[in-house]
Amino acid sequence: MALDDHPTGTTAEKQKHMKRGRACFSCRRRKMRCDGVLPVCTQCAQANRPDDCQYTFNGQTAPAQVLQENIKRVQGRITELEQRGPSPTPAVKLQQPYQQSQASSEHLPTDTVTKLVDAFLSYSSEVGFFLHIARFRHAMLLPQPWGHPGRPAPVLVMAVYLWGLRLAPNVDPQLVTQTPEILARALEILPTSISGSHPERVMHTLQAEVLLAQYFFSANRFLEGKYHATNAASLTLANGLHIVRSQNKPSVLPPPRDSIEEGERVHAFWSVLNLDKTWSVALDTNAYQNVQDPTCTVDTPWPLEPEEYERGQPNPGALYSNTVNKWIEGQPTSDTGLSLSALLSKSAMMLQRANKFSREYKPGRPDANFYAYDLLIEDLRGLLPSLESFKHSTPGKWRTMFLAHSFVFGAMIQLHGTTALGDNPKSREKRMFAAQAVLDLVLAIPPQLDRHLDYLHPVVGTVWTNAFQALIEETRILRLSGSSTTVLAERMKGALSAIQRFKRACALLEYQISAIEEALAAL
Repeated sequence: MALDDHPTGTTAEKQKHMKRGRACFSCRRRKMRCDGVLPVCTQCAQANRPDDCQYTFNGQTAPAQVLQENIKRVQGRITELEQRGPSPTPAVKLQQPYQQSQASSEHLPTDTVTKLVDAFLSYSSEVGFFLHIARFRHAMLLPQPWGHPGRPAPVLVMAVYLWGLRLAPNVDPQLVTQTPEILARALEILPTSISGSHPERVMHTLQAEVLLAQYFFSANRFLEGKYHATNAASLTLANGLHIVRSQNKPSVLPPPRDSIEEGERVHAFWSVLNLDKTWSVALDTNAYQNVQDPTCTVDTPWPLEPEEYERGQPNPGALYSNTVNKWIEGQPTSDTGLSLSALLSKSAMMLQRANKFSREYKPGRPDANFYAYDLLIEDLRGLLPSLESFKHSTPGKWRTMFLAHSFVFGAMIQLHGTTALGDNPKSREKRMFAAQAVLDLVLAIPPQLDRHLDYLHPVVGTVWTNAFQALIEETRILRLSGSSTTVLAERMKGALSAIQRFKRACALLEYQISAIEEALAAL
């Protein structure tokens, strides 16, 4: 008997005769009896949780089940890694229960909150923040109680406090000592945030996952960072953020209230993609999202500048498809992707592709991808505005372009490092050009930006490491040939001095810069 063909009767009768496997996913997960009523069963209706009532029969898979399976797989992988032996950082148990704590930071003075929020927002682009800044700041400072629907979801508030304290510890030195408790509180409420009643629970939980991933990664806590990055990617796909404005598939989320909210969804997808791509490079692993896989085809358009969404763009009737594939294949489109955020995403994807190519490269085996990637990198390099043109722009925009340029040259170093090691003169020349260009970038940092460089995306340290490694190898080759290395050595020394200021930015950059110092000292 089909589920919707039940005869009229009591709930108990329906439960008694309902076929096995017909219960909704939420009731099965909570081990409760389900009456199978469509569209929302009685248990979920009484608990005021209609969005959680998802059925999985007839081969369907509930979004919540997809997320749970992804999380279970990641947790298993993390457990496996932790059991392999000592790691650079102490293993941390990621499963619940976390330490139960009700941090006093839930009730901070308005002045403290304002300073923490402003400190965080000044570096928001570096940590993957995709919400509309003015709206978010207004909501954070509303004089409403903890958990009020007009304020951001509690888990996001905690994540912002964590970053605010990290970026501006002098705001409240006493509160800094509570950082472990604030982190524990964020992790404690995170699992239930997506099923809560907050009107922005999906976007705010996703934003919190991104911030926590960046927080752990920058602290050298890679297993935890990967865990939250994978959660973010799963949430992105489960909620259809890769098919915003798709001409091929219907939207998963309800229609946005306005173009600004739609812009947040577009930026959310690309922010999570950047997180996935850049950290796969830093960890030298495969990315979670394969944007060319048919099951994960990206129809979401390239991100626009925030002010363009404020003006009501893009055109309400515009639909998009195969955004990444069309770019890679050089197909002309109206959605050209020339905003700063779009250029950064393209640069991050090319860095990841070059990294994957270099890891899988087999000497003596020609690969068409090598030539295709080489052309893409050159084309992208030609699209990037010069850093000089951003010298008088906002610090955030300058740092975004700095990262984009660094990622493009980093991609060139990795791509041509494979054939350069096989004595390919052209690749060796391109590799050296890119490595020198990375040095030029750090040597050209405007002095007026010094006080705005307390934090920089740590993955740029991977680019610096590869650039210095290439130049150190070149120095040894020149010495063997009897050529002078004085000029090159002086340039490397000057560039090292320029990047040493970033040691205080985060633990990962400190580690990478220290490794460069040791390599140069041994040269």
